[in-house]
Amino acid sequence: MDVERTHHVDASEDSDPHPYYYAYDVYSFREAGSCFLVRAYVDTPDRASFLSVVPPSGRGRHLRRADLRDPLFASACEYLRGRGMNALFWLTEKGYAPVP
Repeated sequence: MDVERTHHVDASEDSDPHPYYYAYDVYSFREAGSCFLVRAYVDTPDRASFLSVVPPSGRGRHLRRADLRDPLFASACEYLRGRGMNALFWLTEKGYAPVP
């Protein structure tokens, strides 16, 4: 499994009357042509959310329940839990749900 982590910051302009600041990491877990994308906000270090999957066919999409049985998904969960992210979620078409 190949793991890549990129850091991102989304912040308002100084002149914005409603300032905001979000810092987060995006993890990509790749193996055999598949990729799971995960976001983890810096201010909630124990939580991470699976955002999408890119299967070998190459079209990214929301995860489906069957994706939760993928060995790459299990390896990604193990990796994240090993870094203290024990509250794992996945984005469904209806919103976020806990990883069983």
